[in-house]
Amino acid sequence: MSERKVIVVEVASSLKEDDEQHSLEEQIDLAESRIEDLRDEMKELDERTHKLDRKTEKLKKSNERFEGVLNRAQHERASRRALLDGLEKLKQGEKTCLKNEKQLLKMDLKSLGLRKEMREWEVYREELKTSQEEMKFDEWMRREEGLRYEDWKKMDGLGIKMRGSFHQGAFNIPGRARIKVKKQTSRDKQEQRRWKPEKALNPARENIRDLWKKIIEVEKEIDKLNEAKKILEE
Repeated sequence: MSERKVIVVEVASSLKEDDEQHSLEEQIDLAESRIEDLRDEMKELDERTHKLDRKTEKLKKSNERFEGVLNRAQHERASRRALLDGLEKLKQGEKTCLKNEKQLLKMDLKSLGLRKEMREWEVYREELKTSQEEMKFDEWMRREEGLRYEDWKKMDGLGIKMRGSFHQGAFNIPGRARIKVKKQTSRDKQEQRRWKPEKALNPARENIRDLWKKIIEVEKEIDKLNEAKKILEE
């Protein structure tokens, strides 16, 4: 009977695994950069909307006062020319108000569109972060099993990973020498005990669900504004 070889190895991350982690980090950075750009764009748009809104409110009050003056002038039998000039001025003021309100509606729609896009990028970022945590969890499991990255990925493809059920001691790989994982230091064990994968993944998934709810709320607001826009354009 042939002797079974026992090989003591250090399980290290592969270049491919490092590349995947680096790619995730780059995508997260891209998402965060886009979110920041959208936030800045929304801030600038909100400032312009606020200024136009204040200007429109002042014009509305001015129109109301002017309408009162015209009514009094009519009762006091002011000249026909003065009344016609006053009515024309009031008409122009009301026309400007309507134009501003349409513009404000467009700006509100754009703001909601930006907010929706930002939420979608936030969902994308959180999904990437969740993938990071899952990779971290996979690496932890792989180290527990004493597997190389390539062998671990093969197991993943066959659907035989055993999350949450770790083998103690050695792990037998079919057709290979028996691999024994080098004993971990007490410091490594302490770090593993401190890191709870379910605590890292569950909040991230919950956050993604909350973001999708916010996207649905924004879509409802957009529908309401589109209805208001149709009424104004009639």
